Amino acid sequence: MSDPLYPDALRVVKEAGYASTSMLRTALDIGYVRAVHLIDLLEENGVIGPARGADPRLVLKDSGEQKGLWP
Repeated sequence: MSDPLYPDALRVVKEAGYASTSMLRTALDIGYVRAVHLIDLLEENGVIGPARGADPRLVLKDSGEQKGLWP
């Protein structure tokens, strides 16, 4: 399932260099469930890495570029 805020989430994590639900919630003014959904989509598309406990997820820029996901 897609999300209309996906391009905005992609831009935010690209600019920040990391991804977390709390960062997306603040940057996009959204709730927890939607932020988790966006994080899941970003991971499925190879933009961010897997969860690392309480640490933010790493942005996998090379992977996202290969899929044409980086503007």
